[in-house]
Amino acid sequence: MNWVPVENHEGNRVPVLSPRPGFFDSWLVEAGPPPVFTEDGIVVLYNAGNSQQVGVKNLGNRVYTGGQALFDAKEPWKLLDRVVHPFIQPELPFEKSGQYPEGTTFLEGLVHFQGKWLLYYGTADSMVGVVSAPAK
Repeated sequence: MNWVPVENHEGNRVPVLSPRPGFFDSWLVEAGPPPVFTEDGIVVLYNAGNSQQVGVKNLGNRVYTGGQALFDAKEPWKLLDRVVHPFIQPELPFEKSGQYPEGTTFLEGLVHFQGKWLLYYGTADSMVGVVSAPAK
């Protein structure tokens, strides 16, 4: 698959996923692992940063979590759905140390292996973690 940036009529790039005030991804959204094509569309796992000022008060400031978004397979710039809450966030001690004391779960790699999805993520700029889920 060759990806081409979406541009407006003036040739400027157009964001397809942006931070949202009031949510866990209020400070930043950033690409995670490569997208996955499914029968429902294109699933994008992304890194999200929270701002306590305009985001989720009890999540922590500049904490990195993981989000999921679904885009249309035929019109990949069209956002179909997006999670309201992070599906992964810092909880363990090694995820809450390092550069960001509030914690980091920074999504890096996604692998389908032996009937499971393995998601590799950075933890507070000091370690790499992996979580798994059965493939459906």
